[in-house]
Amino acid sequence: MKKRFVPLTRKVNAIIIVSLILGLGLMTFFFTRELNTAINDTTHRGLEQQGRILHTAIENLMLSGEAPLAISLFKDLRSADNRLMIQLYKRDGTPAFNGGDTMNQVDNLIPENLQEDRFFRAEHEDKVYTVFLKPLENTSQCFLCHGSDHTVRGVIDIRADITDPVMRQQRSTLISGSVFFILVAFLAVLLTQYLKAAVIRPVKTIGQVCSNVANGDFNTRAEINRNEELGALGETVNTMVEGLFERFELTKYGSSSTIEMIREDKEGKKVSVTLLCSDIRGFTSYTEKNPPERVVKYLNSVLNFQSEIITSFSGDINRYAGDEIVAMFVGERAELEACKAAIEIQRELTGPNSDLYDGLNVGIGINTGEVIQGMIAHMTPMGPDRRADFTVIGDNVNIVSRLCDAARPGQILIAESTMSKLTDCIDTDGPFRLKAKGKVDYLKVFYLRGIREGVS
Repeated sequence: MKKRFVPLTRKVNAIIIVSLILGLGLMTFFFTRELNTAINDTTHRGLEQQGRILHTAIENLMLSGEAPLAISLFKDLRSADNRLMIQLYKRDGTPAFNGGDTMNQVDNLIPENLQEDRFFRAEHEDKVYTVFLKPLENTSQCFLCHGSDHTVRGVIDIRADITDPVMRQQRSTLISGSVFFILVAFLAVLLTQYLKAAVIRPVKTIGQVCSNVANGDFNTRAEINRNEELGALGETVNTMVEGLFERFELTKYGSSSTIEMIREDKEGKKVSVTLLCSDIRGFTSYTEKNPPERVVKYLNSVLNFQSEIITSFSGDINRYAGDEIVAMFVGERAELEACKAAIEIQRELTGPNSDLYDGLNVGIGINTGEVIQGMIAHMTPMGPDRRADFTVIGDNVNIVSRLCDAARPGQILIAESTMSKLTDCIDTDGPFRLKAKGKVDYLKVFYLRGIREGVS
């Protein structure tokens, strides 16, 4: 199943937005929480301090019988700060000092379990309060007035109006949230545009160059004028493309099977092949009589068309040596394909198109046998590993070279090893004896005249 393509831009945007939301969001959350905690703690401490002061004052005033002073104290505190509500409740929940009588009813509103201070938030008529309740313990000194059947004789109720701070807090939270999302959006756009310019666009450029190379276009380059990693990567890609183009050009002079053999194994091995060697006759005198430009032009013409014919008959160009070509053919039809290629080369040079090659002719030799194939290193001033050729060597290579040297212009000489496998397929003259350099015995050779009718 083909994976769904997700643009890199979308991934980067998602990472940026999530990172900003998590980072700034957590920072805003903790800041708001700490601020609220600080406000609540300050309010609670203030109310608790006031509660203790009132508790002490009420104790002292009540024990000394100065209840009117306690009433006056509460009124003065309420008038001093209209945001502060202070009230003393009896055990039944009714306001104290509201008639002068002491509490002698059953505790039905103030729970008996209110044994410690209590904080909570309350809302009333669109107002928000922080409420602090502090119980008044019913001690032995209070039994005379309040009785001894309960432990709480009253509750101090202090309420701070925090409506304005709460509203400001809500507004600041709303504003902070809005600023937060605007900031996230702004930073996301800013970082996205920067990443597009700094990373994504150069990466796309490099990707397009690689895509063009994969499609056979070596003309495009990664134009990234940046003095950092992506700029260096672009230069590396451009160097790679140039190297690939050079290798691509070189493959025009060798078939795919030769390239595949190089990929598979660089170690030396024996292989059975049919070799074709072609050499231009009289080329030395031709170079002496003609200017360099003319020599190079027609030499390239002769070599190029021979290479095309050889590869069209499944041959592999093994090497070029000046005006000489050495090619090899493998497989069951190797001998026949080599002979067909040789005939086609001679027909081209001696036919109606001969003027395209400035009258140059070649002699061709063909031989079949085992050779050693591998990467052969050459000694150079820089060391033996600085240059190497993937080629074939051996006695049969020398034989085909001797056949080529002996062939006259327009002639094709084939060895007995090749002829023995094509007796029913080709027309030849011979055999003839050839004294080859380095050989004690004569070589038995044949002149190839053509392919018999019906042979494909």
